[in-house]
Amino acid sequence: MELRMGSPAPPIKVENWLRGEPLTNFQPGKVYLVEFWATWCGPCV
Repeated sequence: MELRMGSPAPPIKVENWLRGEPLTNFQPGKVYLVEFWATWCGPCV
């Protein structure tokens, strides 16, 4: 998958939310920060 500036966000499935209310979709014109990490990833933790 390749995203470019201005591309719509792809659908994502989130199993656990750490903060805030779960989103059902992304709204055009808004900025979202999505952080991905894993406990098994040394540089991520």
